[in-house]
Amino acid sequence: MTRPAVTTANAGPAGTGTGPGGLPARRRLPERAVTPLRGLAGLAGLVAVLEVLPHTGLVSAYCLPPASETLRALWALLAEQTFWTALGDTLTGWGLGLAISVVAGVAAGLVIGSIPVLRAVTTSTIEFLRPIPSVALIPVAVLLYGADLRSKLLLVAHWKW
Repeated sequence: MTRPAVTTANAGPAGTGTGPGGLPARRRLPERAVTPLRGLAGLAGLVAVLEVLPHTGLVSAYCLPPASETLRALWALLAEQTFWTALGDTLTGWGLGLAISVVAGVAAGLVIGSIPVLRAVTTSTIEFLRPIPSVALIPVAVLLYGADLRSKLLLVAHWKW
């Protein structure tokens, strides 16, 4: 008995755009195009879940309002001048705090890093303070400085080094 020869699937010549069996090859989007689409699909799925959950009664609409209601409130908020004033104040505090922290952090880092005795003296304090989140200092900053620019600068500049 002779056995038939084993053949592979008919594939067209390389570069002809045909796949196995002579069928047209499936075109795939490049990965850099797929990643944003996945993100948008995830965001759309989240919005859909946030819209459906309160309507089904699984979650109280008082605790989690539907996404459509939240978006309406956001749209109304965008039309108010107080929102833009508060946003400007927040971004001003953030920008000033970041600038202060960069300048002070680089200067302190250069001085502490270049003087071995100073580095040895400050290492324990720096390592002790490093893991404390700035959120833990918000009550202290508000009690000491109120809710103005000084407290924002304290929180941003102090913990960014």
